[in-house]
Amino acid sequence: MQIEVKNLFTTQFDKPGLPDNPKNCCVLVTMDIGECGSPAASIFHFQVVTPAFLAHRAEVRWGRGTLFVPEFSWAEVDRMVSRVIASVNANTWEEAANQLCKYFEWEYDGYTS
Repeated sequence: MQIEVKNLFTTQFDKPGLPDNPKNCCVLVTMDIGECGSPAASIFHFQVVTPAFLAHRAEVRWGRGTLFVPEFSWAEVDRMVSRVIASVNANTWEEAANQLCKYFEWEYDGYTS
């Protein structure tokens, strides 16, 4: 099964725009990811965080769902997301989603039927 990003955006500003200070920011990115050739997709999120942002907001936190970059750049975000998508090796959507959850937060995290 091959998967693809169908949409990637932030509600904080319009792409290809940048945050006010690309070297000191935390940007929540949302993606729709699904099987290639299918209109169906699930929603995944991750934060793009710079070291300067963390330095000014010292707190204890986990790192899952976080991409650390020296400076916010859509090219870098796209490159890193593409690397994760290309690394997925799955026979089913459930397997693919479970692999994606190692990097991103999924809309169905923790869901049980």
